[in-house]
Amino acid sequence: MDPLGFGDITIYFTEGLRRRWPSPLAHEWLAAYPQIFDEDDPRLALSQPSKHFFEWLAAMNLLHRYGVFCLVEKYAYKNHSRKVQILSRLLGDFERAFVLSLRRTRHVQPPDLLVYTPNLASFCFAEVKGP
Repeated sequence: MDPLGFGDITIYFTEGLRRRWPSPLAHEWLAAYPQIFDEDDPRLALSQPSKHFFEWLAAMNLLHRYGVFCLVEKYAYKNHSRKVQILSRLLGDFERAFVLSLRRTRHVQPPDLLVYTPNLASFCFAEVKGP
């Protein structure tokens, strides 16, 4: 069930935009969207240059279309304190333990995006796929 009612979304982009990923685009998007990205996100993008473009693009699109924020990747890792803090405010102990256990018990990452309303009243997870 999708409590925020997004359903499937298709986002179009140019190859020129894709070629600018991750540098300099990750730093430009960090500066333009501090409510979504933090200082650690560009580090992840630069260390894995073929990944994360579509997740970042989806997070910005969801902000513009629906006014929601996203945690992009790695929100279940203890060393990402801002993301873990938001996760703790959104999920109860049981739900948070389940999300955090996915890597260990199922050998999978949690979904790409944790999407939430600015007042933290609603959230959902989103999986992002590129072409």
